[in-house]
Amino acid sequence: MVVAVLAVLAAGWAVLASVTLFPYLSVNQDETVYLLQADSLTEGRLFPPAPPAEADAFVPWLSITSGDHYVPKYSPVWPAVIAVGRLLTGSHHAAQALVAAGVVVLTYLLAREVLGRRWPSVLASLFVVLSPFFLMQSVTFLSYLPNVLLLEGFAVSFLRGVRQSSRWLLVASGGLIGLAFFARPFDAVLFALPFGFLFVISRRHSWRTLIPDVAAFAMGTVPPMVAMLAFFKAATGSPLRSPFNLLDKSDTLGFGAKRVFPWDPELEFGAGQAWHGLLTHSMLLSFWCFGGLVLIGLSVVALRHRKTGLEGWMGLVALTIPIGYLLFWGSYLLTRLEGPWRIGPFYYLPVLVPLAILGAGGFSRLWHLDHRLAWFGLLGMSAVSGLVIAGALGDQRERTTGLRALHSPVEERPLDGAIVFLPRYGPQLMTPFTKLRNPSFDQKVVWALDRGDRANLRALDLFPSRKPYLLTEGAPGDLHQLVRRRGATVTAEVQLRVPPGEEQLVLGVGRGERLETFPVDVSNQATQRVQLIITKDEVSVQGSLGPRRVESRTPDPDEPDVLLWLLRPAAGDAPETEAASAFDISALGEEVEVLLPATGSSDQADAPSLEVVAGN
Repeated sequence: MVVAVLAVLAAGWAVLASVTLFPYLSVNQDETVYLLQADSLTEGRLFPPAPPAEADAFVPWLSITSGDHYVPKYSPVWPAVIAVGRLLTGSHHAAQALVAAGVVVLTYLLAREVLGRRWPSVLASLFVVLSPFFLMQSVTFLSYLPNVLLLEGFAVSFLRGVRQSSRWLLVASGGLIGLAFFARPFDAVLFALPFGFLFVISRRHSWRTLIPDVAAFAMGTVPPMVAMLAFFKAATGSPLRSPFNLLDKSDTLGFGAKRVFPWDPELEFGAGQAWHGLLTHSMLLSFWCFGGLVLIGLSVVALRHRKTGLEGWMGLVALTIPIGYLLFWGSYLLTRLEGPWRIGPFYYLPVLVPLAILGAGGFSRLWHLDHRLAWFGLLGMSAVSGLVIAGALGDQRERTTGLRALHSPVEERPLDGAIVFLPRYGPQLMTPFTKLRNPSFDQKVVWALDRGDRANLRALDLFPSRKPYLLTEGAPGDLHQLVRRRGATVTAEVQLRVPPGEEQLVLGVGRGERLETFPVDVSNQATQRVQLIITKDEVSVQGSLGPRRVESRTPDPDEPDVLLWLLRPAAGDAPETEAASAFDISALGEEVEVLLPATGSSDQADAPSLEVVAGN
């Protein structure tokens, strides 16, 4: 009954905290990849679709383009669970609830196998639930906790199969570890190694049963292994190659130069970096498990006073995971990022299982020796974990506030039938816009990267019936509806706002090696409008401005075709830029085409401002 209550509370926490505290996900933006994969599976596709052209405008985070679809680097095991939960309940959060409750129950069952007693096993589930590591991971859509569920399911069925000589349980354990291997192969191998040694040792005097038992276990691994090879074939063209390092071949085990993306600088990973990763993650784990170092000390007590003989094998899991990750460069990379400090050292999450189970065994012994000391220890453990979770949730609230401001322009405005070009904070979508993804191109809004006017026009050609919008950088940015204008001559409007107190301003218009400047009437503090006349060969200015002055300039090779500045002259120095705008001109024979905001901003700036719009 206690375990059932803990499971319900854990499931409720996972859903409620995810909805209220993590609406824009966690600091680890890999969550967006799993959700995109889940959305695609819900739509009946193994991979997110790619358009027939301009695929770079829509490429998702941690994905590559392959023909008519994108290939994410991660396995579809966890996304499939999310998709099934959504199909059954209408919500992605059903999968989170299932995993959180399942881990609590399986921790209890595994502790019963290892410790052999009921109440220490209940205590193990409680220690998991109260761990900041579990509390933060259970509200994310990352794959670490779901894989712990598979690993625990494997361990329970394996230990019972060995104890009861049940080959059906060994088949089940093979299926679960095979599925865990499909989801996160490295974790599955490291977690299963101690159990493999236990299997051989337990059968060392009965070799005639060893081969049938191994065959039963292997039989269980066949379905997930076949599914994994089929997925590899679909993703990479080879059943023996994982898509994990499609982005860059160096993103794998071993020492040497490493990186995730081909455009990243290489990071040299050697023995020193490996030890740094081990020590940092171990230090963090000592805070993120319930009670920190106290729980680790209680685990040592349980190992020194073993009851069933299985405690040592469980303790080996707490060693194989960190030792194995010495070979993976990501353990060092994460020490330079926010993730392990915000949601726990997630590569080490499987270690929480033996710590909770063995810690519960050690606490049980302490309880029998001295009730008062046990209560004091429990209060201290609660205080340590309370401080950790309070700090983590405070950081998350700040992050949510920033991401809510970032998303607010597109969330507060009805955009049915739109294509929105998002600012390029990186070369892929879904970071930092964690909620904006394209599982299909027939949804209400299609999201694209702002790659410049010419590329945006090509992307618009794919969706001629959609209304185009552009979101500018900032939190919040400005969301502008865009207008395409085409002809031998195209007219645009420049809107100048001059706040009170300005003494002198100059409008500069640059194209190629030519710069034209015009004094602005600063006595007119209303919005001033002048026209740009755009042809294939020139851009001219018409309106109430002072006398024109022509200068030469050296253009940047990558700059837009037309640049405009609002300048404040300064004696003896280069003028100060108060505001700027730019756009490209696409030549179509004797005609030109431009892409401009339909209207300017309605905000009255306190500083001089300049906007180029399509006008009437």
